Amino acid sequence: MTRRRDRQGSLRIKDGSWTVQWTEGSHRPSHSLGRVKDLTKSEAQKLRREWMRKLNDHREVAGNSRTLEGFWREHFYDDDKKAIAHELKDKRPSTVRDMKWTMNKIWLPRFGERLLDGIGTAELQKHLDSLDLGRKTAAKYRTYLSSVFSSAVRLGHVLTYNPARFVKLPAEGPEKPYVIQPPSRLSPFMTG
Repeated sequence: MTRRRDRQGSLRIKDGSWTVQWTEGSHRPSHSLGRVKDLTKSEAQKLRREWMRKLNDHREVAGNSRTLEGFWREHFYDDDKKAIAHELKDKRPSTVRDMKWTMNKIWLPRFGERLLDGIGTAELQKHLDSLDLGRKTAAKYRTYLSSVFSSAVRLGHVLTYNPARFVKLPAEGPEKPYVIQPPSRLSPFMTG
């Protein structure tokens, strides 16, 4: 479940201790700040603010589901376990194969350790342009990454929009002139 970064937390007395309690999805974890007899209310409030600031500013490390690689492993495919997760179960085998290859070779090496909300459209555009791909291949790569980001938005993982959706595809190359071959260059099967 996504964690909002602007939570205040509530200060409570529980079993003779000051505790701070906050919302994480559908449950409310708490943390003990110290004994009531040792802290005044204003000292406990200061400790609550410090605790919540630390909690709200906390940036997860790679492997957590908030990074692109962590989200991919948790919701799509875990390379270590060789297990297909729920987001890939309804895809065709060829799509699963291509999507795994694209994520592992194109997107995860560059953006895998980055937090989902820290990846922007401009960076994705720059990376895709640097690969110097044809329009169809670039469209496939963008579509697979967009599917991952769309799932992150749908599942409530920090994001409010899909940055891959706004990546532009390279222009198609110039149209090749149509050349009619002279009869001498045609195969004998075509001339009759």
